[in-house]
Amino acid sequence: MSEQITTTSHSRAVQRKGRRVVFLVSGLLIIGIFAWFGLQNAWRSALLRQDYLDQLQQHVRSAPYDGAAAALLGARLDQAHQYEAAARSLKLAAVDGENTSEVWLSWAATEAAGGHPQRAWAVLMLARKKPALRAAIDASIARCRILTANPAPAVLAAAICPQGESRLLRRYSAGSFLNSLLLWYQEKHLEQSGWATRSLLAHKYPDRSDVQLLWAQALLRNKRYMSAYRLLDAREKKGDLSVATRTLHADALRELQATGTAGLEYVAVLKQKPGYLPALLGLGKVALKRHMLAFGVQVFRKATLADPRSAEAWAGLGRALYVQLLDLNGAVTAFKRAEEIAPNSTAFLVWYADALRATYHPRQAIALLKKRLAVHPHDARACYLLAYTLSGTAATPQVTQQEIYWLKKSLDLQPRAYTARALLGQILVQQKQYQQAIPYLIEALKENPREVEATLALATAFQNTGRLADASNARHAAANLTRYLSQIATLHDAIKNHPGDAALYQKIADLYQSGGQPNKAHVYLSALHLLQKYGSKAAVRLNQFEQETDTTYPAAMRGEP
Repeated sequence: MSEQITTTSHSRAVQRKGRRVVFLVSGLLIIGIFAWFGLQNAWRSALLRQDYLDQLQQHVRSAPYDGAAAALLGARLDQAHQYEAAARSLKLAAVDGENTSEVWLSWAATEAAGGHPQRAWAVLMLARKKPALRAAIDASIARCRILTANPAPAVLAAAICPQGESRLLRRYSAGSFLNSLLLWYQEKHLEQSGWATRSLLAHKYPDRSDVQLLWAQALLRNKRYMSAYRLLDAREKKGDLSVATRTLHADALRELQATGTAGLEYVAVLKQKPGYLPALLGLGKVALKRHMLAFGVQVFRKATLADPRSAEAWAGLGRALYVQLLDLNGAVTAFKRAEEIAPNSTAFLVWYADALRATYHPRQAIALLKKRLAVHPHDARACYLLAYTLSGTAATPQVTQQEIYWLKKSLDLQPRAYTARALLGQILVQQKQYQQAIPYLIEALKENPREVEATLALATAFQNTGRLADASNARHAAANLTRYLSQIATLHDAIKNHPGDAALYQKIADLYQSGGQPNKAHVYLSALHLLQKYGSKAAVRLNQFEQETDTTYPAAMRGEP
């Protein structure tokens, strides 16, 4: 009997010990799981502060419910003065649950900075409904009330959120306890270093040229063009005339619209290092911006020879050929080569799609535009071009609804895009929605009164809404406009055939002046002056100029959103 009791006691002791072991292991396992998730979150936070602007944008697209990342992206976009995009990102952060005063005040401030005071006020009123935010919002409103009537956007934004994006950055770019570990690693691998590391090192080592050059690259990548320009300009003044520094300096100038100075800098770099790909790409972009299309084709061809595996070089060549309109099939071939090299890139797809549309491949064009919009849903130009391409396909009620949808989305993104307004008005007229079409057409013609089709559509809309006098005036305007544009086209053709005929330049200048286009008149008067001064030497260059003016742009992209 005693042996049985002893055995039972021993068995119970073993069971209790077993339960304690199970509890201990379970506890350690739970602690380990929480520690693992905590470590993962800490690592993700440390990485997030290192992300460049494009990496943040990709992260937010792939994780749209990560409110903290959206808030950080909003701050980075604000730093780059991209206020519309910053406001969208901060709105997403608020929707995702980031109900902090930093997010809401920054959201309102970016709306104000973007020239939308009514939207800023609406954001403040919405935030004020949240008890936790009321004190901060009331203080912001009080600062705004003491401003003069109709303050400048920057003044209103500063009143709403005096600390600008810095307060938002302090909260959302703090990272974690793993910051130091990541900084230590990236210091050993500077070429792969992130934004935060380069920022810290740039301030720590102001005299290290390699660190300052990497920081300049980071500023350009984050679209901080003025900051990059100041840094690189200062380095050049100190005697740093290296190829890399001068090319980045030219890149900053180009992005700041100083294309003439940028072009000269690229040329100097190419004399210093012939065939240098970054300088060739930059010079090609300058040529396109200045409508020097033949030169742009020449430069991008050199770039493709310098590096046949450069998707950017092939895309640049495709764009130059496309805009020049002399070899659209060549443009499609170049874009196709770029797509083969970089199948995941969507940067050039809008141009590629329009080249396909112009060569009668609308289905392929539509597929590319949808691919672009799947990655960049806020690309107003892609929205407009998708609608424009759809308008050239078989008309069905479903297709028409898609056209209207994409045009309205384009206008939501860029309200002043007159091409989208004109096309939307024309489609509504075709659908016999005359009353709805009239405002779109009127606004479009205010921006560009030389749109014949939009003017005729407006005449039809007026006619069918009983505004007969307005309809008659619109038809008369369309007839005059048709005559005017025909005369312009005839003179352009004559100048191309006879670039040394001074009388033609005087005629086209007078015609542009009478048509309310004094800037174009001035261009041809300047050309006339050159011809009179330099004679046949100027005629050759003027012939090239005539081939490269913006009149060669395809209709779909002229005045694009």
